[in-house]
Amino acid sequence: MRDAVMFLKEFGLPARIICEGFSISRAKLYRLLAPSKIDPLSSTMAVIAYEHPEYGYRRIHVLLKREGIKVNHKKVYRICSQ
Repeated sequence: MRDAVMFLKEFGLPARIICEGFSISRAKLYRLLAPSKIDPLSSTMAVIAYEHPEYGYRRIHVLLKREGIKVNHKKVYRICSQ
């Protein structure tokens, strides 16, 4: 859906028509069009979780500390639960 909305917006269709066609609000439309924020911590955690699927957030937090990345355990838990 995101690709279709981006294509239509680049094509020059007004936001109102795109929203009516997909039955979404304008706020949702602009959220879809916003560039995604890629967090380097999330990508590092994803690599660790892929290499060690049996590890939970506590072990991942320890490995991040060993790599020299200072991060709160609550943030690691929040990212892991997503």
